Amino acid sequence: MEETNQETASRREVNNKNMLQLQINAGHLLLDEDYGEDWVFNIDIDTLNMQSCDKDILGQLYGGYELGLSTFELQNGNNHGFTSKDSRLQDLQLQTIKRLRKERSRMSV
Repeated sequence: MEETNQETASRREVNNKNMLQLQINAGHLLLDEDYGEDWVFNIDIDTLNMQSCDKDILGQLYGGYELGLSTFELQNGNNHGFTSKDSRLQDLQLQTIKRLRKERSRMSV
């Protein structure tokens, strides 16, 4: 049976969210290793802005996006959930905040 355009779009959206989650997980693992697991408490969620080099995760932890990348010797942060294509930045922002809250809650228990 052939898949409809709506089903294809829905599957693509699920795949994109899953990929984004994998990328965020990879970034969190790097930060856990370098900063310790409590780095999540050093992020100001109210000012977090994944479109800003100073207010994104690397900006808040390392003083700038580029400084954070150089800490890990990365060319860019796409594969680690530190940035994304423009069309996915809002999803990255929302998923990052959700993950930060989940981690904070887990560690506060």
